[in-house]
Amino acid sequence: MSSLLPSPNTMMASIVACVLLQACSSGSDAPPPSLPTFFSLEGAASTKSGEEMLDCHIDFMVELSGETLRSDSFVEYSGSMGGQAGRKILNPDGSGISLAGDAFSNVRVRLTYPDIVLIESINVPGPPADPPDFWTELLELNGRLGPKELISGDWLCAPFFTEIGGIDDSFLFADGSWFTTPLSNP
Repeated sequence: MSSLLPSPNTMMASIVACVLLQACSSGSDAPPPSLPTFFSLEGAASTKSGEEMLDCHIDFMVELSGETLRSDSFVEYSGSMGGQAGRKILNPDGSGISLAGDAFSNVRVRLTYPDIVLIESINVPGPPADPPDFWTELLELNGRLGPKELISGDWLCAPFFTEIGGIDDSFLFADGSWFTTPLSNP
């Protein structure tokens, strides 16, 4: 009389095969990191030289319209970025200059796994300035992706290379930092 139940050897082989199959496939099921569709990007830098105080700011909004390229090592997004950025140089008595401007550009954002982020303004008219000026330094922002889709990095607040009211904006540079905050859909 034959039994419909598998033999103990067949059952053991089936269990081992299932365990091995699960162990081999469990690592590849984790989705690669992604970036939020909308986020703010804020930055600050400051320094003091002699009696002059330099303060810089970035206040941008970024909207990613979608993925343009994906591989095993990176994902690239396209989108747009705009807002205001500027710098002010103040004397101890509060006099000085404040230079700010509105900015808008298309952007390419590349996330190289696991956490390297490049936010690159594209289709910007004119060649990069030499030496780098305020706007040129904002064309590429390098950062790292952290917990909760937060990106942060460093930037250099470079001069506008102009003179206004006897104040020369061509020599003060300030190291600063920037960070993003994910936003819900507008």
